[in-house]
Amino acid sequence: MNLFTDIRALVIDSLTALQAEGTLPEGLDFANVTVEPPRDAAHGDMATNAAMVLAKPAKMKPRD
Repeated sequence: MNLFTDIRALVIDSLTALQAEGTLPEGLDFANVTVEPPRDAAHGDMATNAAMVLAKPAKMKPRD
């Protein structure tokens, strides 16, 4: 495992917890959630696409 894989696992755990508390709907597919270096280094060390890939299936806006 590398650092990005470890952080992705933490993101997935957090998303699963949000489902358990009812903030996110059940049945979302987390397979397309990624954690990677951002395109622009000025934006930090890591980026995830979780909000973008889960917004539509969750019937929410990415910023919600």
